[in-house]
Amino acid sequence: MMENLRPHRQKLKSRYFEQSLRFPISLFYLLVLMIVIVQNIFSNYGFSSISLIQWIFIGSGFLTFIILEIIEWVVYPKRPYFLLTILLTGIRIIVFYFIYISEPTGIGSSIIGYILYTLCFYINPLIVLPLLLVVLYAFYQDIHLIWQRSDFQIGYLYELFSFVMFYLIAVVIRLDDRTRRQNQSMVNQLEHYATNSISLGKQEERNRISRDLHDSLGHQLVAVNIQLQKAVAYRAINADESYESINKAQQATNDAIKELRQTIKDLREYESQTNLEEDLNKIVQNVRENGLEVDYDFTGNPSAYPEFTLLTLKQIIQEALTNIEKHANASLASLKISVSRKKIIVKIEDNGIGFNPKKLKKEGHYGLLGVEERLNVVGGRMKIQSKSNVGTKLMIELPKDIYG
Repeated sequence: MMENLRPHRQKLKSRYFEQSLRFPISLFYLLVLMIVIVQNIFSNYGFSSISLIQWIFIGSGFLTFIILEIIEWVVYPKRPYFLLTILLTGIRIIVFYFIYISEPTGIGSSIIGYILYTLCFYINPLIVLPLLLVVLYAFYQDIHLIWQRSDFQIGYLYELFSFVMFYLIAVVIRLDDRTRRQNQSMVNQLEHYATNSISLGKQEERNRISRDLHDSLGHQLVAVNIQLQKAVAYRAINADESYESINKAQQATNDAIKELRQTIKDLREYESQTNLEEDLNKIVQNVRENGLEVDYDFTGNPSAYPEFTLLTLKQIIQEALTNIEKHANASLASLKISVSRKKIIVKIEDNGIGFNPKKLKKEGHYGLLGVEERLNVVGGRMKIQSKSNVGTKLMIELPKDIYG
């Protein structure tokens, strides 16, 4: 069920991304164009040069464009209805006509480019490309008339410029969105492969435990059986030998019980989901038992994060603490973990001998290159601060989603 919903959610996310770029551009253009038209009317024609009804057409026209943008902002990400697309485009054309006949500057003719720009988010921009070529050809044929500076030709120039500009903007946004979707698809595949790898690892571990049960536990039970048979055989002949065989059988039984308990524990660990907080508590406790004092703090709930990400983070923290034990010569370490809705932030510090971070890649110092490699797999990043005889600070940031 969840896997079936993932492509739909990604499609919605993609549409929201398109709109998040389109809406500010459209709103900015409409406001600037309205200001430019009003300013040109005042400068070149005067306020009284056009009637009140013309001012109403201009003002209400731009207000209508903004309202239509808001409607599409709400409706478009959910589902780009074809009939609604035709209706809104038709309304825009009608509004454009009333603005065009109401304002005398000719600048309003550039709105036609904006209308085609909005249409490019519902249809393939390549469909609009032939129209662009026709406009460019017509401009090439009449370019000598532009220098006559007639209102008609200036308006024609505005139309051409807006058409080309908005077309290119729409194409760039669509291409960028397609690239994001392709990248997200690759990330989803990597997550799928990672999950399969974890499952395969668990299956291999179960197979190993099964072989161990056959080899060790089976051998011990055979030994118990032999010792008991020997005890029965020597019971009447040599009581001491019989008791010794019973003791050996009892010892073999205890060993078998310990082996069985350890096997059950291993099975439970590999069958269960990664419990980051519980696992880290055990890791920290082991480090403390080895003699390194650890100031540990964990906040937040990581249950919504992918299991592969949590497993990777656990391995990274375990490796970092092990590196401190082995190389830092520290008496105190600090581990702070903060889990939020979008990312996990980890801060690991020690009061050890420190090192030169610039030599990290050259010398593989502190074993942190392995940490960096693991982080790259899950889209994380790290920052290292270290000073000789002061200590080292390692800051790790892990996103919930590998992309975006």
